[in-house]
Amino acid sequence: MVTSCGAKRDLPSIESLPPHVQPAVQRLQHEDYNVRMAGARELGSMGMSAADAVPFLAEALHDKAAKVRVWAALALGEIGPSAKEAVPDLEWAVENNEWRDCRESAKQALKKIRG
Repeated sequence: MVTSCGAKRDLPSIESLPPHVQPAVQRLQHEDYNVRMAGARELGSMGMSAADAVPFLAEALHDKAAKVRVWAALALGEIGPSAKEAVPDLEWAVENNEWRDCRESAKQALKKIRG
């Protein structure tokens, strides 16, 4: 898959993820944006233990629903330095997202990831 920031991302299978993150990652794939947003929020509440979900959250930064993008950025920030592979997507969000809350959430996440 090629993201809108130009990075190639091969997502692992959901089944290969630790069991505690699988349900939330599955929610990130749902057609209803409220369900996707809830999945991102749940992953954020797991903090560093959701690090295996970082590629899915990075992809969610490009979601068509702004609220999903905000919660994905916040979740990445809660994961912290273990989410460093999402930095290019977060930088893209800061520069290219049309919604201010998305840009601000991405900035906050970058600060937490970079320390």
